[in-house]
Amino acid sequence: MVKILEDNKIYFDFSCEPGRFLKEGDNLVSDWRGAPESHYRMSYNNRCKPGDSRVWEIPVGTSKGKYLYFEKSNMAELEKITLDLKERSVENRGDLVVSVLSHTYEYESPETIRGIEEKLLLLKKYGTFINLNELEKFLS
Repeated sequence: MVKILEDNKIYFDFSCEPGRFLKEGDNLVSDWRGAPESHYRMSYNNRCKPGDSRVWEIPVGTSKGKYLYFEKSNMAELEKITLDLKERSVENRGDLVVSVLSHTYEYESPETIRGIEEKLLLLKKYGTFINLNELEKFLS
């Protein structure tokens, strides 16, 4: 799969949920066991391992089995996750890059729009949002 991404000039993937393993019946839904909790170049042989491909995995932020999912997390949970990520980032000299999972269709009412604005402000309290151009510069 990594080679297909490269061949199509797709150099960033944001689908990793480190440690997540989910099956529905006999069907595998997600298996990110063993994946790093910060950015890494994907291996050609194992998407959960660092390697030498041109594809960067930017995993969803995680702490103690909880993820930076806006829809599934309340403010207290998000604060615990982001505080832990901030502490780990300081330990790693600021070298921690993660993504946030959110779906735009979840935010259509004024109440849910206020909710996402509050969650974004909370994340900005502990970290910085960057765009793809800034990410490319950071990784080079």
